Amino acid sequence: MKASETIEYETLLCPYKAPISSPLCPSLSIKHSSATVSNPFERRRGHCLRLRRNSDFLAMKFNISSLSPTSLLSSSTLHLISASDFSISPAQRRYGEVVASPPALALEQRQRKKDKAILKEIEKATPSADPKKTEHLLALEGAKERLHLIKANLLEEGCFDSLVDGCEGVFHTASPFYHDVKDPQVELIDPALKGTLNVLGSCAKNLSVKRVVLTSSVAAVAFNGRPRAPDVVVDESWFSDPEFCKQNKLWYVLSKTLAEDAAWKFTKEKGIDMVTINPAMVIGPLLQPTLNTSAAAILNLINGSQTFPNSTFGWVNVKDVANAHIQAFEIPSANGRYCLVESVAHLSEVVKILQELFPAFQLPEKCADDKPFTPTYQVSKERTKSLGIEFIPLKQSIKETVESLKEKKLFTWSTRDLTPMVHIVYLLGTVFPLVPCACE
Repeated sequence: MKASETIEYETLLCPYKAPISSPLCPSLSIKHSSATVSNPFERRRGHCLRLRRNSDFLAMKFNISSLSPTSLLSSSTLHLISASDFSISPAQRRYGEVVASPPALALEQRQRKKDKAILKEIEKATPSADPKKTEHLLALEGAKERLHLIKANLLEEGCFDSLVDGCEGVFHTASPFYHDVKDPQVELIDPALKGTLNVLGSCAKNLSVKRVVLTSSVAAVAFNGRPRAPDVVVDESWFSDPEFCKQNKLWYVLSKTLAEDAAWKFTKEKGIDMVTINPAMVIGPLLQPTLNTSAAAILNLINGSQTFPNSTFGWVNVKDVANAHIQAFEIPSANGRYCLVESVAHLSEVVKILQELFPAFQLPEKCADDKPFTPTYQVSKERTKSLGIEFIPLKQSIKETVESLKEKKLFTWSTRDLTPMVHIVYLLGTVFPLVPCACE
C-alpha cells in the first residue's frame, strides 16, 4: 500500500461513524462503530479494527481476547475470514497484525463469490413488493449507509444463517400480534415459536454472535391463573401457563409464552447469551404508516365509540422499549428477563386521561358491560432500573399516540367528534368570532 493511498472501510450495521487513522499507514482512513475514540485501536467491548493490505495481509476485524472475526464491509466486497486460517504471533496479537497463510488466500476467493451473492440478495430485497412495509425504514437518517433490508422467512430453517454470519448482536423482534385470528396455530403460534427457534438456530451456528436480545412480552409473564389485585406485584419470576392460555383461548399470549419458554431452553442447551425484553402494550409515536394492535386500543377510544371495553393493561412508551433493547445489548451485566411496564391502568382511566388532554373529543362514557372493572395490579421496576430506564409517563405516551395517529392520517379530527356542548360553543365562535377589545 502506498503511503499516499487512502482506503475507507466501514463495519456492517455500524450505528456510528468515527474516522480514525492506522499507524500502519497514517493516511489510511478507517470507519468503525464507536462514537468516541480515545485510542486509535480501541472501541467499546474491546473490539479492534486492523487493516494492512498487500500480497501478505488481508483485512479483518477481531476481538483481542478471543480473536473472533466479524464481518468487514468495503466498497466492493464483504470479507468473512476464519481465524483458523491465520498464524498469530504474540507480537502480532499485541499490535493486531494478522498474517494470512496460503489457504486463507484461497478462502478469500471462495468467500468473494459468497459475498457477491449476499450483496445481490440485499439489492434484490430492498425494493419491497409492499412499499408500506419498508419506505418508512429507508427514509430514516443514515439508512442508505447503515441499513440493509434482506428478504427472509421466519418459518424457513436456516434462512437467517448468512444474515447472522459476522454479527455480534442479534435482536429478534418479529412476532405477529392481532386478535382476529381464524387459525391460531398457523397465524400466531408457528411464526412466534418456529420463527424464534430458527433465528436462534442461525445464531448457534455463528461464533461471532455475542448476545441475542429477544422481544418477548408481559403476555409471557402474567397469565397463569394467579389472582391479580392492586396490591399484587408481578415480576420477572412469573411465567404464564400454556394450559391456562389454551383454556381461555388467549392465543397471542400462548404464542409468546411458548416462544420464550422454547428460547430459554434452546439458549441454555447451546450456551447462547440471551436477554429478553417483556413489554406491555406499546404505545407512543408510530414509525410505520399503518395501524398496529397496541395503538388501535387508543384509536378505538377516540373514533366515536360509545363504550370502552372492560379491560386492564400495562402500558409503556415505544421509545423506552427501544432504549431497553439497546441497553440490554450494551450493558455486559444485563441478563435474564426485563418487564417493561410504566403503569397498569383500566381503559376507564385511559379515557379520563384522554378527556384531560383532548376535552373537545367525543369519548365513550360507559363500560361495555356491567361487571366490576377488571382489577389493576403492579409490575416490578426493580430490574429495569439496572438498564437505566426512566419511564415516560402514561399521560405523555397517550398524547404522543393520538398526535401520531393524526400525523399518519389514521385518525381525522372534525367537528362531528365534538361533544354536543363544545360543538355549540364551536359553532358560536364561528358565527360570532371573538375579537380583542380594549378595556380601560
